[in-house]
Amino acid sequence: MIEQILSDVKNYLCITFSDAATDQKLTSIIRRGMSYLQKIAGSSTLDFALNDNAMSLLLDYCLYANNFALSEFEQNYKSQLVALRLEREVSEFADETESAI
Repeated sequence: MIEQILSDVKNYLCITFSDAATDQKLTSIIRRGMSYLQKIAGSSTLDFALNDNAMSLLLDYCLYANNFALSEFEQNYKSQLVALRLEREVSEFADETESAI
């Protein structure tokens, strides 16, 4: 999965060359971004391949991190981060309600 996300991130950042150091740097950024967004969503099982909002936020996280602007990411994407958290909570509530019936 990380290889596909790396390819998506490189495309999003307009990186057209392949370089081991760049790939390593981006892979590290991706892993940190995934961890951060999983923490925000309240789920260590957040699936970036299936959740378009999570993937979109991950791409933007990588953009900010690659440009040394992570301090601005949370402020600029606060509403989307809250929406990601609420989406996960609603999904979990629906699952709990469904299993209780």
